[in-house]
Amino acid sequence: MLGIGWMEMAVIAVVALVVVGPEKLPEMLRGAAGVYRGLRRAFTEARDTVQAEVTLLEREINRDAEPGPSRRTSEIPHENRADEHTHDRA
Repeated sequence: MLGIGWMEMAVIAVVALVVVGPEKLPEMLRGAAGVYRGLRRAFTEARDTVQAEVTLLEREINRDAEPGPSRRTSEIPHENRADEHTHDRA
């Protein structure tokens, strides 16, 4: 949990008890828990949205990478054909 061990948690609890006081500590903890739940929900929604977008982009890339019909000579514009660029000069 955030890389915090039991000893660090105990120190934080004692400091919070001294600073806030025993009367307001439960209220502060409920508020902190609500903020934590809200942040967790927001990060989960963001992760799900990003994952959905990545999946959609991967599908589009895979669809575009599928082999399609090859270009034929008849599809190349007339002026780009190399075999018809010979001109006779008189």
